[in-house]
Amino acid sequence: MSFDYDVANQRVNSMIEDAKAYRLAREARESTPHRRGRRIRLFRS
Repeated sequence: MSFDYDVANQRVNSMIEDAKAYRLAREARESTPHRRGRRIRLFRS
């Protein structure tokens, strides 16, 4: 029982960390103009 709780808690924490990292990476990408232009070019093609 406690093992399942630890596994679930660890999974939730890893999901939260992934969400934080994704949001930070997206903000950094959007705040850099040349990267934003490259992303738009890739999106069009």
